[in-house]
Amino acid sequence: MHEVSSLFQYEIIKGIRIYAQDINQADVFEESIMKKAGDLHFKKQVFDKDVMEAIEDGYFEFEYSPGS
Repeated sequence: MHEVSSLFQYEIIKGIRIYAQDINQADVFEESIMKKAGDLHFKKQVFDKDVMEAIEDGYFEFEYSPGS
């Protein structure tokens, strides 16, 4: 779990905790994941908005050919 992105870690901790050797340490770890994921989610929204605006303004062009 330590080797994946914070957004994926957040998806993992949204489930039910089955086992934790140290509950306090698990709580601290989950809280740090939630903080990182919240920051990344905000940054991703801003980035996605900027990219969509750049596409609409003609700064980027994409070619799409089905089946390739």
